[in-house]
This record gives sequence, structure tokens and C-alpha cells, in this order.
Amino acid sequence: MNRSFLFSCLAFGTLNFIGLAIGGMATGPGVVSDWYASLEKAPWTPSRLGFWCGVDFGDGRV
Repeated sequence: MNRSFLFSCLAFGTLNFIGLAIGGMATGPGVVSDWYASLEKAPWTPSRLGFWCGVDFGDGRV
């Protein structure tokens, strides 16, 4: 592995984490909206737990 490749990977990772930090500060604890929470959801809408379990099992992580 040459130095240029290592530096490029380090720079890429650093810039990604800086972008994540800026996005995290912009959204704070999350987007909270009474309007969205009060919407009538479709009967087939999965719960949060069901959604994330589906994502984890669906991509083969578990």
C-alpha cells in the first residue's frame, strides 16, 4: 500500500466524519413534528422495530 493511497483514504474518511458531524448538529436530536406524528398511517406501515429488523435481516447482517 503506497502513501498516496493511505493519505487519500484518511482524507476521505475525515471529510465524511466532518460532514456527519455537521448534519448531526443541524438536525439535533432528530426531526420532531406533531404534524407527522398525528398523520393517519396506512395499515401496512411497519412499526419502527419491524422496519429495522427487516432492514437488518434483509441485508444479511444478522
